Amino acid sequence: MERLLFYCYIYTHLEQTPYPMKKIQVLIPLLLLSFLLIGQHFTSQNTAISIDADGQSAREAFLLGKSNIPMQSAVNKSVEQNSEFVWVVDSSYHYRTIANVFGLDSREKVLSRNEFGNPTYTITHLWDEQDNSWINRFNILITYHETQSRHIFHRRSWSRVGQQWLDTSLFLEYSFKGNVVFNKEHIWDLTGSYLAYAYNRIHMYDENENYLGQLYQGIDFDSGDTLNFYLIENEINEDGKIVKSIRNTWYQNNWILNRQEIYTYDENGNRVGQLTQVWDNGASVWYDFANYIFTYEDSGNQLTEVRQNKNFETNEWYDWWRYEHAYDDLNGRIESVYLSFDEDSGQLTNQWLYTYDFDENGNLSHYLFQGWNLQTGIWDDFSRELYSYDERNNRTQRLSQTWSNYHNHWQNITQDDYFWSSYEIAGIDNYNQLSLGVFPNPANDIIYLNGIGSGELTVKLYSITGLLVKSETLRKDQGIDIKEIPVGTYILHIETPQGTFYSRFLKR
Repeated sequence: MERLLFYCYIYTHLEQTPYPMKKIQVLIPLLLLSFLLIGQHFTSQNTAISIDADGQSAREAFLLGKSNIPMQSAVNKSVEQNSEFVWVVDSSYHYRTIANVFGLDSREKVLSRNEFGNPTYTITHLWDEQDNSWINRFNILITYHETQSRHIFHRRSWSRVGQQWLDTSLFLEYSFKGNVVFNKEHIWDLTGSYLAYAYNRIHMYDENENYLGQLYQGIDFDSGDTLNFYLIENEINEDGKIVKSIRNTWYQNNWILNRQEIYTYDENGNRVGQLTQVWDNGASVWYDFANYIFTYEDSGNQLTEVRQNKNFETNEWYDWWRYEHAYDDLNGRIESVYLSFDEDSGQLTNQWLYTYDFDENGNLSHYLFQGWNLQTGIWDDFSRELYSYDERNNRTQRLSQTWSNYHNHWQNITQDDYFWSSYEIAGIDNYNQLSLGVFPNPANDIIYLNGIGSGELTVKLYSITGLLVKSETLRKDQGIDIKEIPVGTYILHIETPQGTFYSRFLKR
């Protein structure tokens, strides 16, 4: 029971931590979670695969034989039966540095997909340097609604002690519209010998799936009982926006008012204000605690976010911290400056600078994090991430580095290498690369082909497993109606007087 209360205490104080510090506190688990959920990204950019659970390949033998960063030259193909396509394995590898030399840390593989190309089973391994082998860490089972939107996401942890999969590590259930209706998480230690933390969240919606709130519950490790922790209840306006959110804390078998947020919006539906108040149970009155102010460009991009605190002596608000954002012509955020309140000067001063660079295809290529140096009055480098992509704009590498003032250069920390699926036509070594553009991609209802010319061409639409879904004869400016087909990845087989071409698109 004491351990449960301790984790509840940590969670509560984390939520009350000023935003930049909270970002630093949760950075590591968020990075781990993003890596573990990389299979979700496979859904939108890759084709079906089927490999065995061991998955040892020529590529892995190549990887394991290198102490530095491996080249992505070796692949492991597995032919999917009863299909005209040959599929290449999806995987990602995570490296960490020891004495500035990269060594394997973990990997994730997509082991199976459904007929629409959505991943249904992935597995994550840790690399054991002593035994020179992979150790199970997580496996993920995913099911989908008929619309191919995600239904169940179930992650399990491997117990090294019991040599078995533990039932629940993370469990998420989604509605047809993609909203989480239930989730629970059991955080085990690395050996799987004891449960370090556990909670349940039950999310509530109205008939239009407007968010009405959530019930948060913890687990008593001694008794195994589920204990209420807090309850959030939202008030919704006619536009489906949350205008008030009240948080109640469970105490002595009763719900006690704790705090509330009051939201305001402009005529475009942008949130422009958020007032946080705390409940004084003795005086039975709400007291102002924090105030947030947001401003936007005409395009809807957020320009500033200001957090204000109340001076209880003067009863006036003063700025506690402030974010200022800048964007490029394509509405991509290229800079964020964080300023914090300095008690000595009584003014906001520079604290952090986040800079983002994009390549010609709109992909994030460089992220830089800098801190303000009060002595020199300039920004000092702190950390950065470098990204690279293939010709299909799939991310192939992410390199994380930190700046060393002692060595006066960037030092490697971690690197992720992503090996995406591609497809080939079975029995054909070199097939025509489609020069006819498919747009939009991804698409919701209709797709078009540019560069068709004035003649006719036959277009066949295949599922990811090679099943014929649709066949049409098109002329210039005609589109293909895809409204009735399920969400997923599809392949276009296009016959023209110049030859047969293949391309891929995503129905969302």
